Amino acid sequence: MRQFNKLLELNNARLQSIDSGLPMTMYVVIVVGAFLNIMVSWLFIVDNYRLHNTLNILMAALLGLLVYLIAVMDNPYRGEYSVGPEAFEFVRDRVINPSVKPL
Repeated sequence: MRQFNKLLELNNARLQSIDSGLPMTMYVVIVVGAFLNIMVSWLFIVDNYRLHNTLNILMAALLGLLVYLIAVMDNPYRGEYSVGPEAFEFVRDRVINPSVKPL
């Protein structure tokens, strides 16, 4: 019974965290930091400008992908990239009620 109560508490905490996410300040810091990182890379002296531009474009693409990943994973229980109920169902079926066979 204690394990079931703990499961219910954790499930309620998970459901309450659906609406929470990163504050807007964190997004501003991430975007400004990425922009400053790209700007600092232009201060390096490189003889081959084509190579320099290619490296800056690759770094900008990496930072853009990281910002996108942070935005997508901001709400872990909603959207396409989310945590599903499979782990909770496994615990319910196998750990709490091991005698009951899942369908």
